[in-house]
Amino acid sequence: MNRREEDARLAVREAELTLADAEAAEGAGSPASADAREALELARANYARVQEEAAAEFAEIKRKIEALNRENANGLIAPALDRTLAGHPDCELVVVHNRPLFELLHARFPRQVRYHESLPYADYLRLLESCHVGLLPLAGAPAERFKTDLKFQEFASRGVACIASPTVYAASIHDAIDGFIARSPDDWTDRLTRLVEDESLRARMAARGWETLQDRLQSSLVGDRVNRYRELWRRRDELTASLLERHPELR
Repeated sequence: MNRREEDARLAVREAELTLADAEAAEGAGSPASADAREALELARANYARVQEEAAAEFAEIKRKIEALNRENANGLIAPALDRTLAGHPDCELVVVHNRPLFELLHARFPRQVRYHESLPYADYLRLLESCHVGLLPLAGAPAERFKTDLKFQEFASRGVACIASPTVYAASIHDAIDGFIARSPDDWTDRLTRLVEDESLRARMAARGWETLQDRLQSSLVGDRVNRYRELWRRRDELTASLLERHPELR
């Protein structure tokens, strides 16, 4: 909840108290109560409008960030995916919520590329369970450095061998042990080819990823992450303002 939402919510509460006082003092049918009731309706309508505007503003910022991230990251992985699909006709690519990448590759490999829009979380995890290799590309833009390694945790929890960019993920993945870190387009092609062609490597890396996740969970990862998210929530207005100051194109 941002500052505008909080002010609007407090205005509703104040109007509710004013109405209660008016009805207690002069009765529900009094002019004062009627005025207070009208003020309450206006406050509630304003609160609803402010909530809608805040939700729309957040959705637009998220859309712009996602669009920037996808545009940058697609250039890293598209050549590797193109070569892999061309060389392995039995290989299937599943793309989630990245339509530009899907359209690019589906045009060349219509029988090998499937697309899903944003999925309910449970469906998303079930989809991961059907996959063997997962790609986590980040181009290294300043805004991307504030991401967490949640995707790696999700992939590891479902037995998916990961290839990831060094941004964010180099601090979590032990390269060539519980995942691959790809530092160049050639790295993406090489690591993806190795995982697609070597089933034992794929299984071994997925198993080590799961072990890494278990070790981290047992070392109070959950508690640390909850505390971190609480701190981010407490500073949400400050951080949002700072983000928009650094990246005015997101306004």
